[in-house]
Amino acid sequence: MRVKIPRWEIAVICSALLFPGTSLSAQEVGQEEKEVKEMRQDVEQLQQDVRQLREEVRRLQEEIHGFRHNSFPQCGADTVAPYVPHHFIHRLGIEARPQYVFPTNPFLQGENERWKPIQSSFAAHLKYSFKFRPNTCADRIYGGAYQGFGLAFTTFGDKKQLGDPMTFYVFQGARNFSNGNTKFPNAGVNTTGAKIGLVYNFNREEADLTKSLVHPYVPRFPRHVSYDLVLFGSWRRKGVYVGEKQIASPGSYPVAGFNFAPMYNLNYKLRFGVSLDGVYDGSANVYTEDALVEYDAGSGSSRRKFLVPGIQNQLALGLSGRAEYVMPFFTIGVGLGTNVLGRGDLRGLYQVFALKINVTRSSFLHIGYNLQDFQTPNYLMLGLGFRFNNKYPKVRH
Repeated sequence: MRVKIPRWEIAVICSALLFPGTSLSAQEVGQEEKEVKEMRQDVEQLQQDVRQLREEVRRLQEEIHGFRHNSFPQCGADTVAPYVPHHFIHRLGIEARPQYVFPTNPFLQGENERWKPIQSSFAAHLKYSFKFRPNTCADRIYGGAYQGFGLAFTTFGDKKQLGDPMTFYVFQGARNFSNGNTKFPNAGVNTTGAKIGLVYNFNREEADLTKSLVHPYVPRFPRHVSYDLVLFGSWRRKGVYVGEKQIASPGSYPVAGFNFAPMYNLNYKLRFGVSLDGVYDGSANVYTEDALVEYDAGSGSSRRKFLVPGIQNQLALGLSGRAEYVMPFFTIGVGLGTNVLGRGDLRGLYQVFALKINVTRSSFLHIGYNLQDFQTPNYLMLGLGFRFNNKYPKVRH
């Protein structure tokens, strides 16, 4: 039986017999090629492991991203807000307030129709409010602030003389504003007392009652100067002294004005600045022809018409310093200023208390009140405001 040997094997055997050194070199080359091949396999395996590791890292990053957005939401202009069923906790509350009336004038002290002092009152409140959920960026910035509106019924036990007023108000953790001197007389009643009430949280969850171990990231606040322009108007009543008595005007007078305030935004909660304030007050410097004015006690006004001076006596321009406390939806502001242009009633210091309610990022509703010399009520400031160069970060819920 003949065994058939391939020619290439015969050539290799002959080369090994004739050239032993060459055969050794061929073996070394073969060994090196084998090692190179094994190294290539190791590299390919390593590359595959790296690809798998990258995929694991990517999946882990997605899980962490989703966890942070669902449990600890971020804030800032470049973040994407996830879907959350309820951004806020909604609350409904009722309160009962027994109150003591300060006897600040003879009427309350007993010089009235009944000849009895008025010392107490009672008020019932129905309030709706909402707040950010705990462990969120906005809650961390504003410290659990809540805001809403309420309806109150108050009685002084003497409906004939004082009535039983109904009050609608908005609040940011505390009640705000009176009738704004839109009626006269307007002496007011000051009270203090206690309150007891109940609050029901509609959609609060168990997780909202626990404190998170991880704090949401709050981006650094970009300090900047913004510019607020407010246009306002209202109406007011006026009284004129005749001797020692103040006589109420027979009608109301219009008020209109503007504020332009460059404001330095220090941080998320504080703004400071100055304001240029212009006003037309239709009741400024009104007068009667003489001191002998017939007075109708039934209607509470004079029969003689009040005289209105020229418009130059009803215009004023002033400068005031402003400070504002910024909350999620409301901004509470105070101002102290003086009229640099103005005559008669429009001279002297004035004070401003204002509430700004955000409508859009660049506009807001303005509800303000103006006082004179820290004691004399002037007028309401009901208007619309616009904010320019607003770089305030967008706070995600």
